[in-house]
Amino acid sequence: MRLTQDQTKLGVTTDHRSYSGAITSLIGVGILVTAYLLWNESKSVGMVLAPVITIITALSVPNARAVAIATLLNYPYALGAYVGALNGVTFFPRPPISSYEAVAHEQTLMLLVAFGLSLVFGIAQSFQKALAEGWAVFSKAGRNSVNSVHKRIQIVLWAGLLVGLHDAAFLATNLGAVLSSGRHSFKQEFWVGNGLLGIVLALVVGIVLVSVSITVSTYRFKALIVLGMFWGPSLIAGSRNYFSVLMVTALCAAFFTIKSGRQKLWLTLAAIIGISAFTWLPTLWTTNDLVGFNEWILPTSSLLPLSLGLYTAESLGATSIFHQWVLLLPGPFRPYPVTLYADEFAERKFTNVGVAGNPWSDSYDPDLFVRVAIFAVAFISVFLIAGLLRRVHIFMPFMAFGLMAFWGRSVFWNVVVILIYSAILLRLLIPMKSNDGLVS
Repeated sequence: MRLTQDQTKLGVTTDHRSYSGAITSLIGVGILVTAYLLWNESKSVGMVLAPVITIITALSVPNARAVAIATLLNYPYALGAYVGALNGVTFFPRPPISSYEAVAHEQTLMLLVAFGLSLVFGIAQSFQKALAEGWAVFSKAGRNSVNSVHKRIQIVLWAGLLVGLHDAAFLATNLGAVLSSGRHSFKQEFWVGNGLLGIVLALVVGIVLVSVSITVSTYRFKALIVLGMFWGPSLIAGSRNYFSVLMVTALCAAFFTIKSGRQKLWLTLAAIIGISAFTWLPTLWTTNDLVGFNEWILPTSSLLPLSLGLYTAESLGATSIFHQWVLLLPGPFRPYPVTLYADEFAERKFTNVGVAGNPWSDSYDPDLFVRVAIFAVAFISVFLIAGLLRRVHIFMPFMAFGLMAFWGRSVFWNVVVILIYSAILLRLLIPMKSNDGLVS
């Protein structure tokens, strides 16, 4: 088989590609065996070695690097509550430190198992390829200056501008109240990130603007200006979670654009500085210096009571992950309401961060094997679904990477719903073909 020039640049070959895929699967088997052994070792050993193994894999296995990095970014969520408890940050039911440690140990190894399975079944490898080829397609469209693409880009620019002006107008007339209130107090007043439609709109428009600013020089300045106006008001109001998803998505795209190792290093350092800034940003709305770390600490607040056996899905009236599929339907068409663990705990006043969600509690079952299996299948299914949705739009693997970087504060069906509806909207806005970088 003769390879195209673009395929060669992406490192797609025949025999070597199959051989490296087989080796990667064997590495996955080794990770699963290691996770099994670590389950019976000291908890501190397991919590340290799991991230170390993932880092080594990310550095040494390039054809599965994206999933490795996404896994790595979720270890802070697994360890956050335990580290927080060591520093005096506790929550209901405030058990001894050993309970926080046990939960953190289990969460950490569940992540490692999920990552290992993604290698064994080739899902991580397929996802890496989808990212590389998808970006090559969009870059070609930008370089070729396809007129139909540019017309659609102008539509996105105007849409982003109008949404930004709406949110800016509300902010300008209520600036004092917004700045003096807690974070998210006025979240419902903004179009960006308000409800499912607002979240999808925010991510889709944001991703198009970021991608355009990177690949289409004609619109670079305009795209960056509109991006600032689009997201600025909600950021000033203190709502940053989906902007974080967008920035991780942009970093992922940038790494496929930049070829220089030195530039990638500088980009990595800039990302670390940006994460640090966003961690400390919430202190502007409170006197609690550690509030920024709640991002990683508090999602476990919905898991700890379940792990201690204080509550069950039945006693809480929570909807099983197997029945949450109705979230795919618009609200009026759902045959029954969906109640998540996190929302139920918030309603009972056990925590005020119920909206954060938690994939470990979402997958919880009294049987250890069952909950590990549910969590792992949910984790790898998102990457599998993103690969399938690439046939709808080439951007979907990038959005999936951004969402999975924050998997530790998510629930499976919410992520799937966002991906599917975003794919549909992107298809309507800029329906890129997957082969030649043109509009279908």
